[in-house]
Parts: sequence; structure tokens; C-alpha cells
Amino acid sequence: MTDTMWTIVECFGVATGLIYLYLEFLQKRAMWIISIINATTYIFVYAYAKLYADMAFYVYTVAISCYGLFLW
Repeated sequence: MTDTMWTIVECFGVATGLIYLYLEFLQKRAMWIISIINATTYIFVYAYAKLYADMAFYVYTVAISCYGLFLW
């Protein structure tokens, strides 16, 4: 992928992060789904940048978000 494409993916990650914060403030169930989308986006971003420790954090975040969605 080109650098322009990755910039768009990163902007998508930022946008979903802001949407997640807004939904968390409102305490809506959809925040878990947005969190999964956000974390998955950053898994790809950090894998592309070869930042594997940061990528592992987002893998954990996806797992916790799935668990949170299940318990909600």
C-alpha cells in the first residue's frame, strides 16, 4: 500500500477513536463495536510500521472489547 493509503487508514483510526470516546461518554453499547473497529485498524497500522509491542496492545484491546460487548 502507498503512504497516502496508510494516511487515510490512520485518519480512519483517529475518527473511530473519537467516535468511541463520544459513545463511551453517552454509555452506549455501540462503543464496544467501534472500539473493536478502532483497535483492528491500529493493529494493521502498527503491523505495517513493524511496531509489534504496540500491535500486541491492540490485540489485547480487541479481546477486552469483545468481552465487554458480551457482558454488556
